[in-house]
Parts: sequence; C-alpha cells; structure tokens
Amino acid sequence: MAPRRHGVLSLAGALVLALAVLLLSAAPLAQAGFDEGRAAAEAGDRATALAEWQRAAEGGDVRAMTALAELFDDDDTEQAAAAATWLRRAADRGFALAQTRLAVLHLEGRGVPRDAAAARQWMQRAAEQGFAPAEYRLGLMFDHGRGVAPDARAAVAWYRRAAAQGHAAAQNDLGVMLLQGQGVARDAVAASAWFEKSAAQGHALGELNLGLALLRGWGRPADRMAGLSWINRSALQGHAPAMREMGRALLGAPGAAADAAVAARWLHEAARHEDGEAMAMLGTLYARGEGVATDARTACDWYRQAADQGVALGEFGLGACYADGEALPRDDAAARSWLRKAAEHGLVIAQEHLARLLAAGRGGAVDLAGARHWHRRAADQGHEPSRQALAALPPG
Repeated sequence: MAPRRHGVLSLAGALVLALAVLLLSAAPLAQAGFDEGRAAAEAGDRATALAEWQRAAEGGDVRAMTALAELFDDDDTEQAAAAATWLRRAADRGFALAQTRLAVLHLEGRGVPRDAAAARQWMQRAAEQGFAPAEYRLGLMFDHGRGVAPDARAAVAWYRRAAAQGHAAAQNDLGVMLLQGQGVARDAVAASAWFEKSAAQGHALGELNLGLALLRGWGRPADRMAGLSWINRSALQGHAPAMREMGRALLGAPGAAADAAVAARWLHEAARHEDGEAMAMLGTLYARGEGVATDARTACDWYRQAADQGVALGEFGLGACYADGEALPRDDAAARSWLRKAAEHGLVIAQEHLARLLAAGRGGAVDLAGARHWHRRAADQGHEPSRQALAALPPG
C-alpha cells in the first residue's frame, strides 16, 4: 500500500471560500458592509449577503469582491463570468485569496478562458505573498503537471513552504514526496514526522498515512495498535481509502475469523463511498467466503464494479468469472479481454492466467507468442509458475 496524497487541484472542496480565511487574509480592511454580509451569509440569508457584499465590493473592499464571487454558480456560464470579474478586480489589487481562486478558474476554464499561463501567473503571485493555500496549490500544479510542466523539485519546495506554515494537506503531501524520494532525497523519518504534524490537525490523509507508517514501520518503529487507531480516526471522518485500509489491516491480522467479518464491514462501507479497490477486495472475500458467506455471483458483481473503475484486481476477478463459467456464463473471449486489461496493469496473476488462455486457444486462436510474452512478464516479477510454464512452451 503506497502512501496517499491529496490528489487533484480543483474548484471543489479544498478551495471553497471560508469566511474565516477572508477575515484573516485582510484584517486591516474595515469597509462597511463586509461584516454585515458575513453575518447574513452565516445566518443563511443569501439575499442580504449579496446586497451587502455588492455595496462593499463597489466601494473597493477586496474581501467583499472575493466573497461576492463565491455566491455565484461556477457551473452557470454568466454567473461564472461575473465571479471571475470580481475576482480579477480583487486580484489586481493584490489580494492573495482572490488571486488563488482566479488561478483555479483559469485552470478549469470557468468564467474565463482556460489559460495555463495565466493560472501559473496568478497562483505564483499569491504564493509569493506567503499565502499558504496558494503555496500548496502551486506545489500541486508542479506535482501533477496541471498548467505547468511536472517538476517534482518545485513541488517539494512549495509544499515545504506551505507545510512550514502549518498547512495540513501540504504537510501530508510533503511527507509522501519524502517517503517516495520524489524531488528530494528519500527520508522516511522526516516523512513520518510530517504525517504526524498533518494528522495532529485532523487531516484525514495525514491520519491515514501516519497509521500506515506505524503499521509498516515507515521511519519509525512499527506499532500495529497505534497504526490502526490513526487509520480508524481517518475512517471515522468518512474517508473511503482509510475504511479500505482498515479492512486490509484487519484481514492481515493473525488468527480470528471475527477480524475478517469486521474487515468485510469496513470494506462494504468503503465500497458504499465508491472505492474501487474496496469493491475488488470484497469480490475476493465473497469468492473465498472470508468474513462473509461464500457467494460466487456476488463476488463477480463486486469484481465488475471494480473493473468498471479500472482496478486491476477487479479486472482479473471478472476475467476469472468469465473463464470459470460458474457464476456467469462462460465466455472465453470476455475472459481474455478482462485478463488482458489486468495484465497490462502489471498484475502478475492476470498475466499468468492470460498466458494460459492464449496458449490453450481459449477465446480465440492459439497465440504462443502472446503466451510467451505474458509468462515472461510474470516470470520477470518473480512468479515461479509462469517461469516453469515459459520453460515448457515451444521456443519461438
């Protein structure tokens, strides 16, 4: 299990305007109307908030301009354009939060043309003011190649600046870079320390990664109980990957069948949150009867849902369902297709199964060259059955 990072830069979630941030970002400003609008917004009175912030924005209050933009719907073309206009006015006056928001609008092409250069410019201007959310998001842009060429070193530098200011997501993502040695020398001890800082702020990914560090001994002594405790905290926030990892950890516990039943409950909850890996793991539990009653048809149903999300284990499981012909009608062509998808994702067991279908001519013509190729791929990963099968195939 690899450490989890925050993921993508988007308009949703992390960048939704918080009134508290507005207050902290421009505390010296005190134009009439902003506080009244804030009070109305907190009370759920959108019309009054709109009127008060409109008045304050027209008077030059950059906080009100930025807050006003948040009242518009980004999915409506006209409203998105209006929001962008107000944000541009505040951004031109040097307001870092507006610059950050405007940068993301340019990345998404909402209310303004999609323009990577403009996005980079506005995000950089905000970050260079020491605005931690912009520093973090500029790191994300470099990390994921959003609007800029991917640059792991630049990502680390910006994550570090935001993390030093206590930005929990930046602390987590910096930890991931350090653990994996991306853009910086690998340092599991430092990675684990950043996960701990992030987790201490209640950041769900930080909690999950600290838990994994404790389970796996990443940069600190392994401590199973402490690790499960942190992963549980993350799972209780509704974080699907943590729910899945609770299930995985409990399946790996020594002994007790009760652990498998609890693991299955966590995996069901993660699957309810559309976690594809949890769906694939549930397929395996139902196929084997671990923690749940054996049910081949339900196993195939879970594998299909996971396969539809591109999860290799789901693709393999669904291919095996078609090849077995027990819960689903036997369909060797479909089996070949799904096993090939999983094999191309690097799943060793899928590579072996696909090679055997190709060698036997199931689902199509006999393809010994293909069988050799996939057995060799699996053997190169240390898979002994494929090494033996490869040696037994005719040379070619």
